[in-house]
Amino acid sequence: PMLNRSRNKLVKLENYFLLENGVFSPFKLKKKSVINLIKKNTDLSAVDDYVKSNSLSYKNEKDLRKIFDFSYPIK
Repeated sequence: PMLNRSRNKLVKLENYFLLENGVFSPFKLKKKSVINLIKKNTDLSAVDDYVKSNSLSYKNEKDLRKIFDFSYPIK
């Protein structure tokens, strides 16, 4: 066994929230989590087509911003 091994770790945690109607909804960078937020507001097939046609990823922050901009248009 390796003795005297350092146990110190640097862990980077990031939390993501969507502000909707004055309520913060937490979500993870996973397709299922994002879909659960979007399905209240938008047709999921349209979002899926948008993601596929623009080669977007649910795990990338910049791509998620584009997905949310598409799903929650400014009125």
